[in-house]
Amino acid sequence: MYCASCGTQNLDGAVSCQRCGIRLTAGAAASATASVASAAAVAYAGFWRRVAAFLLDGILITVALGILGGPFGVWRGWILHRPSSFGGLPCFGGLFHTVAAWLYFALLESSSLQATLGKQVLGIIVTDLYGRRVSFARATGRHFGKILSSITLGVGFAMAGFTARRQALHDVLAECLVIRKP
Repeated sequence: MYCASCGTQNLDGAVSCQRCGIRLTAGAAASATASVASAAAVAYAGFWRRVAAFLLDGILITVALGILGGPFGVWRGWILHRPSSFGGLPCFGGLFHTVAAWLYFALLESSSLQATLGKQVLGIIVTDLYGRRVSFARATGRHFGKILSSITLGVGFAMAGFTARRQALHDVLAECLVIRKP
């Protein structure tokens, strides 16, 4: 019997989930079993499709921040060349880029679209392990999990090329899947 909340397989006849403690019901177990069965027939997004989507997103973010950051860049240059300039102001540009990228990925992947613009173009979406839309918190964890995928010299990203469900390290950590749109 599967828990409808966390997906853990429990012994038949169990009253509550051994992992999360939620009360198990026959209807919920059947629903979770159906979710697991339908997840088996899913087409996972391949490594190169994901790379192409990421590159498209990178181009879009760079262009958007170039347009939005242009006036800020002029203002920042004027401030930095004044003798009484603010110390630490150059860091604001990096912070702005980090926040903008986080919001772009997390908001779009947790929206009803379930995909960034690059993913939409390539016909892929982000789901939880049961094919459901991810929460903003899960999408945020997935986004910042990319830091771990990066600091492993890219091995975390390369995992998407050879794992059974085509999950990168940040997908595994956030319990997400990247699949082709049905």
